[in-house]
Amino acid sequence: MLRLVPTLLAPFAVVALLVPTASAQNALTNGDVREVHISQPEGTRIEYFRVDDPSNANLRGAPIGLVRWITGPDPGKRVRDPHAWRSELELILFDKRTRVVHTERVSRARRELVFRELREGSGRTVRCVWTPDQKALCSDASGGEVRYRHFDLRGGAALPLTVVDVVRRGGEWKPGVRVFEPLAASFEAMTPVVSKPIELGTSASERVLDIWRADGLSAGTYRFDGDALLSFSWQAGGPVATAIPTETFERWKAFRATQVEASAEVPARRR
Repeated sequence: MLRLVPTLLAPFAVVALLVPTASAQNALTNGDVREVHISQPEGTRIEYFRVDDPSNANLRGAPIGLVRWITGPDPGKRVRDPHAWRSELELILFDKRTRVVHTERVSRARRELVFRELREGSGRTVRCVWTPDQKALCSDASGGEVRYRHFDLRGGAALPLTVVDVVRRGGEWKPGVRVFEPLAASFEAMTPVVSKPIELGTSASERVLDIWRADGLSAGTYRFDGDALLSFSWQAGGPVATAIPTETFERWKAFRATQVEASAEVPARRR
């Protein structure tokens, strides 16, 4: 995870790390733009969320962060492999000034995860790649050091966003599937469980995906209506991401950008 893609809405889209439109040209030369796609493939879904503390169930006031989730055919590999799939979750946490981009690409030839985290004065990049021979090479880079680990994945394994996307599209997982955990840079046995919500007023198409660790702790809860993701959380009692319209997402993003600019001007005036 690393930052939020601002402009993946138009048919001709530049994917940039929270780079204002006016500076898009500079972003192309200074490396802030990670990908440029002429168009998004048919079947691509882009969803927007506000992130709140669980105590703010009524979603009052400003969120503590924003998420953009993109899922669909991989625009970079669809010619060579029409079944190639991409999932990308982009997160910004306001108070922590943390930006994250978590990208997964799955095709017949390989599976790849890249998890980037950027904080003021520091950063981290986790990458894991494995091929049909079920051998994986994963790296964890931070503080000027890179640590490598090899994994034998015979028996099967999965990437975390892919677990959610498979359930979103009506698929299932066996209990105890080994899922890569970017924060730990390792694989962990998890059990995804799909159920129907029991609350009154829910639609017949709603489903809940709970992912359980081997120790019984939650590794995430995802609520769907059909294939639309309504809300999710990464752990029990932690922040909750709730779906919002594009316009609301852009408004909060612009509000936050204004705050950051204002805070940067204060020390400048003191000099």
